[in-house]
Amino acid sequence: LLLVALSFLLRKIGIGFQSPLSTASGLARKLESLGVTPELSRIIMAQAYHETGNFTSKIYKENKNLFGMKMPRKRKTTAIGEKNGYANYKYYSDSLEDLKLWLDYNGIDETTPLSGLPLDEAIGWYVYHLKNDGFFEDSYVNYFRGVKNGYKKLFGV
Repeated sequence: LLLVALSFLLRKIGIGFQSPLSTASGLARKLESLGVTPELSRIIMAQAYHETGNFTSKIYKENKNLFGMKMPRKRKTTAIGEKNGYANYKYYSDSLEDLKLWLDYNGIDETTPLSGLPLDEAIGWYVYHLKNDGFFEDSYVNYFRGVKNGYKKLFGV
């Protein structure tokens, strides 16, 4: 009973004993509840896998930051502050909501139907828009490869 209570408490504050796939699947469902298509939700979770180094990075763990996002200066945010130079969130789901705010702010249509596209084209569409709007500094090719690798690791495709 004590172990069950401890596990519940840790999940409540954002620490769990879940596999990357179950973490990604739960977060993808959260994105879908925010209006993001299922296809793009999976790509975004692959992006989170890439950004967090398989959900192990310090920024992921300490800041509950799935995407290495900095504290925004102009747009609305769900971040509660800044820690270690990055946006800090109360819950992992707040980081997802903040990415959604970033996508909206930058005019990236998360309702674009990607289901008919080959996976490489769908990932390429998303990564192109991220790069074009300054989300990451890495080269397009490296970031694309990282997201595609994350997708393969999480969803086996």
